[in-house]
Amino acid sequence: MSDDLLLLAQFNPIFHLNRAFLAIAVDGAGWTDAVLQEDIYFSSGFVVAMLGASWVSYRRLLRVERRL
Repeated sequence: MSDDLLLLAQFNPIFHLNRAFLAIAVDGAGWTDAVLQEDIYFSSGFVVAMLGASWVSYRRLLRVERRL
């Protein structure tokens, strides 16, 4: 993979999930492995960010619906 694509893939949550799965399945990585922890932290942060964004969007939807 070229360096530019690899840099761009760092922002893709599927990339981190696949890398974590491969680390566990192929390499037998445990919870203390640095690569696995990085991927889990990124995935957890992404989940929290998406939950926050969905909550804000839902609140906005309710506000707009009340005005109709």
